[in-house]
Amino acid sequence: MNFSSEYGASLNALIASHSEQIEVILESLYLDYKANRTFILAGNGGNFANVFHMGTDWTKGLYTSCGIGMNLRILGSNPSLLSAVENDIGHDMSLSFLLELERCDANSVVVLFSAGGTSTNILFAAKKAKECGAKVVGIMGGTSFNSSNLFDELLHINDADMQFVEDIHSIFGHMLLKYFIQQKNGS
Repeated sequence: MNFSSEYGASLNALIASHSEQIEVILESLYLDYKANRTFILAGNGGNFANVFHMGTDWTKGLYTSCGIGMNLRILGSNPSLLSAVENDIGHDMSLSFLLELERCDANSVVVLFSAGGTSTNILFAAKKAKECGAKVVGIMGGTSFNSSNLFDELLHINDADMQFVEDIHSIFGHMLLKYFIQQKNGS
């Protein structure tokens, strides 16, 4: 077996072992989308870039395919604001503060991504989202993650390989788009 085949087989096995969790979250988020709830995304490290990609797919991709894009915001999308907030209150509390600015409330669905699962800015954002009455969804990874009580719904990839974890996070984003299109168009 060559390297790419081995990589793909390992990734597929990891996805398959989490398929039930993924299905539950996809179904739940689809109901939130149908109810026109406001989605607020945040990610850390590589997932900071991933949430911008997902935000594009989940708004433009859904609009193009279904006629309705997701009502969506991305924490940190204004780099000047993010830098000012981090300078004034610190990195750990930055996303929590941005949640307040985005008017996080009971109609919000806050989806947080962390490949290592211990990013303090993500975990503090989860706490703040709970305080706001939002639904909190964690798309987490890492073997040190132990904060499942912060999330209403959780996909935790219990693996130390950050590339596999981030691959699955990215694939989750594409799965969500395809799942929503399938549900919306009845195919």
